[in-house]
Amino acid sequence: MYSTTHHGVSDSVFDRLKQTLFYIAEQKAARKVMVPKITLRCVVLRQNIEDLCDFARFAVEVKANEVRYKSVDAVDDPGVMNVVPMEEQLPASQVQFEKAREYLTLKKIPFVIYKPTHVVIQTVTPRPFTAG
Repeated sequence: MYSTTHHGVSDSVFDRLKQTLFYIAEQKAARKVMVPKITLRCVVLRQNIEDLCDFARFAVEVKANEVRYKSVDAVDDPGVMNVVPMEEQLPASQVQFEKAREYLTLKKIPFVIYKPTHVVIQTVTPRPFTAG
């Protein structure tokens, strides 16, 4: 999923990131410390909207302290419309969010979920430039 949502980034980058997070978790446990606190953030896109539960499981694996889900905001930016979740994806995403919420609650990981609702694109008509 990482290389799908991070264009131009190889899977090896995610593997290194994952290994680093595991290392931090191991070091925190070995030293019996609570810091650094790890917050994982998931920007909800059309390409990953069906993987929200996987992200919650990943957070548990790397012993994250908090998880945040946020929808991409495309208001006034038609250039990002190809990543904004489609309206027909919203019912399935609600199921994913509910499962993620239940799982993170069970694992006692605090979370914040900003659910996508719909996309509104405001069309702005440029005004002609007038000197004066």
